[in-house]
Amino acid sequence: MKRDEKKQYFAMFILIMFLGSTLAYALMSVFVPETEEKKLLFEGPLLSEDEAVYFRQNMIVLRYYYQPDDETSQNMFPVVKGMIDELGGKIIIEKIDIDEYKEVYENVESRIDFDEEKSLPTILLRGYTEELLQGEVDSDTLFEKACSLYFEEIDECFLAD
Repeated sequence: MKRDEKKQYFAMFILIMFLGSTLAYALMSVFVPETEEKKLLFEGPLLSEDEAVYFRQNMIVLRYYYQPDDETSQNMFPVVKGMIDELGGKIIIEKIDIDEYKEVYENVESRIDFDEEKSLPTILLRGYTEELLQGEVDSDTLFEKACSLYFEEIDECFLAD
């Protein structure tokens, strides 16, 4: 086999590999289902390392402390969950049962800004800084407080003004 023929075969091999990979990529994008939506609601607290991943994506974390048998907590949760849509999915919600996660709630109770006289639920918003809200909170107040915690301004907060 001559040298020129070897070069031609090698060039054909590379061309076939290129076309094959292009075809494989096209077929994968057609037949492979899209990945699941990002999970935004968690039952229980996340680790600090896990929260940090969301912070790097300019998201905030809302920790919702409640008791299952508390009526105010039950009535308030739809308002909290509605923040996912209002903030365009740029918020993570950790729903924390204080009977199950006592030690986690004790950390909140030891904060200087914690008011023992206020009722459940307790909401700890975490982002650029932290904001503690206690008792029944309306959606406008929750939205305003959440928007103040983003590392970078998000369109959903900017357009709401």
